[in-house]
Amino acid sequence: METLKRIQAKPENERKAIFWLLVIVMGFSLFFVWLALVKHRLTSLNQGRLRQELKLPELEKQINSLPKPELDPDSLKQLEELLRQEATTP
Repeated sequence: METLKRIQAKPENERKAIFWLLVIVMGFSLFFVWLALVKHRLTSLNQGRLRQELKLPELEKQINSLPKPELDPDSLKQLEELLRQEATTP
């Protein structure tokens, strides 16, 4: 309590400086604790298990089995002609 009374007796500018110094120190300490927790979570994350849980190999197979759109040159020319006609029609 003696420390608190000494701080209260100081001029306002010094009290503000002490306050902001404490805020900065607490902010940095919380930031480093947060970083340590994130690092711990990332290192404990099992990439192979996560890949299996998300069923990425199955999704990959499904995507590869989808039919690929194929247009022959004649249908492309017809499409271009339709687009030209639509562009010139008011």
